[in-house]
Amino acid sequence: MLRLASLTLALALSLAALAPASAQDDVISYGSDDPAMNEAIRSAQSHLGRVLVAAINEVGVAHPALSLKVAFPVEAEDMNAEVIWVDEISLAQEGMAGKLANEPVNMPGLHLGDEVHFSQEMIYDWGLVGPDGKVFGHYTTRVLIETLPEAQAAPIREALSDTPLPAAWQE
Repeated sequence: MLRLASLTLALALSLAALAPASAQDDVISYGSDDPAMNEAIRSAQSHLGRVLVAAINEVGVAHPALSLKVAFPVEAEDMNAEVIWVDEISLAQEGMAGKLANEPVNMPGLHLGDEVHFSQEMIYDWGLVGPDGKVFGHYTTRVLIETLPEAQAAPIREALSDTPLPAAWQE
C-alpha cells in the first residue's frame, strides 16, 4: 500500500506554499490498485516535463511556486512507499533535490524541512501556484478531497484552480 498524506486545510495550503505546514499531518492509505488515484498519478506525470521546463531556471533552481509529491521507498509493515510533498526544488548531480514540506511518518531520521534527493521517476504529482494565487496540478489532492467532509474539502477546493492545467497548456 502507498501512504499518502491527508489533505486537511492546513496541509493543502502548506502544499501550495500558502501557509506553514503542520508538524504532523493526518495520513490516508491507498492501495496501489486504487483506479482514481492511479489515474491522477498518470495524469500528473504526463504533464510533469512541461511543468519542470516552465518552473526550473537555467541554473537548475525551481521557482518557489513549485512543489512536487514524491514517493520515497520505505520499509514499513503496511506500506512500501511514503508519498510526501517536497518544495525548494533544484536539480542535483544525480537527479533532483528539495526539502520535505511535511513531517514524514515512516522515514526515520528525516523531518519537515530536511533535504532529500530523488529521481524524476519518483514524482507522483506536482503543484504550481498561478499568478492569481490558485494552485494548478495537485491531481492527487483533487482525488483526496473527495474523501473529506465538505467543511474540510471546501477551502481546499477554493485554493485549487478550476482545472489542473493552465489554459495555455490545455490541449
